[in-house]
Amino acid sequence: MKALTVGQRLAGLIGLAVMLVGLGVYGLSASKDSLKTVFEDRMKPVVDLGQISKIMIDNRRAVRAALSDVKIDTSGKVAVLAMSPKPDIRETQKSGHILWRSITNRKFSV
Repeated sequence: MKALTVGQRLAGLIGLAVMLVGLGVYGLSASKDSLKTVFEDRMKPVVDLGQISKIMIDNRRAVRAALSDVKIDTSGKVAVLAMSPKPDIRETQKSGHILWRSITNRKFSV
């Protein structure tokens, strides 16, 4: 068997390097697609949970403000508690439920 020349050895090494670079680029492309899926599937619910947390804090603040100004009417036979102003938390509560349903109904990729 004849020994390989320097040019043939160099060509073989260059060919091997090109193949390794090709495999590396393919691996980077696959990891990019995987990270994109993770971001789209997992980060949207995290943002929604942050919004739900903010809604809950706002609702607690509104209820606390309403309860801090409770008046007791004892003019009748029965004492009556009256909150003023009444907190309007129904709308924020509804949007929180909508966000929660969007999280629980989401189909996650495996």
